Amino acid sequence: MLLAFMCALLFCLVASYGLKFASAAPNHPPSQISDLPTIELEQGTTRIDCVFLPDYFYDPDKDHLSFGWNCSHSTIDIRADGRVNVTAPGDWYGVEYALIRAIDPYGSMVE
Repeated sequence: MLLAFMCALLFCLVASYGLKFASAAPNHPPSQISDLPTIELEQGTTRIDCVFLPDYFYDPDKDHLSFGWNCSHSTIDIRADGRVNVTAPGDWYGVEYALIRAIDPYGSMVE
């Protein structure tokens, strides 16, 4: 009985305040400014600071961008400041294409 009264009281309190909505400015997705450079590596070597991603990606809302990557063989290390290190494995050779994505805080991205 007490529980039913508390639930009814809580419902009355919530119902009496109603809901308030605020409108936010629209989020614009990041964009790529220009193509990323081709990087050539010898097997088992690393290129340090070979790309600075803020030179290639831009957010029109001036949001901070985070970066992700995907490739099959090489290792890409993207530091917090957007500088990139790339390492080629010692037991593989060939051409590889890496996918780099820029993501804003709202989840909008460009690849």
